[in-house]
Amino acid sequence: MQYYVISIFVFISLLCTGFASWVTVGFTVGGSAGGSSFGAYQSINTEDYVTFAGLQCFSYCKVGFVENNAFSDSGTVTVTYTINCEAIKAAFPDGKDYKIKFTIYGTKPGSSDSLTIFDYMHANFPITILLGSDINSLAYDYEENDSTDSTRLTYSIKKSTINDKINSTSDKNISLTVKYTFSHATGDSFITNIYNQIHSESGEKAFFYAYATLVPTN
Repeated sequence: MQYYVISIFVFISLLCTGFASWVTVGFTVGGSAGGSSFGAYQSINTEDYVTFAGLQCFSYCKVGFVENNAFSDSGTVTVTYTINCEAIKAAFPDGKDYKIKFTIYGTKPGSSDSLTIFDYMHANFPITILLGSDINSLAYDYEENDSTDSTRLTYSIKKSTINDKINSTSDKNISLTVKYTFSHATGDSFITNIYNQIHSESGEKAFFYAYATLVPTN
């Protein structure tokens, strides 16, 4: 049985904006500050199947998330990928299954230590995975074996979840959007649980990382 893993690594950094003390997360390209990189095993070209297409992230200040110029109890990171329908249909015909796993994690400002914010931000706000123009979220599984602590979240979708859509479209490519909604009330506990992890006293910001992995399952 041939086995390979296809990974997309998206490098996300928290960047300062012009909104006084507000900070927003953004995607950076190139340079030492960030960028996107692609890895594959057994000479499989990642971009033949799934490619990174864009990213939008939450804003925050010291005491809470910020949305529409106002305090909010939630903040969202949205990662968009492009699925190559033709390549996937050719590589995974009937009888060959796979799943796509999505992981997000981060490191503390000026450090390689892992963020542990997911104890506070994921339980009551499950992620949303949308395919193309569909408005209904795809069913997904929580990959507990890959998410054994508060430092990362991993979810997956099965071939059967997206197979009908991919097989029925004449489009070569279709978008897949993964939306993480993080929840935490504003106030002192936000400072302790969230802000102090992602923003240092010297003004350094945390780094977030997200990646997708396509895994054959038979």
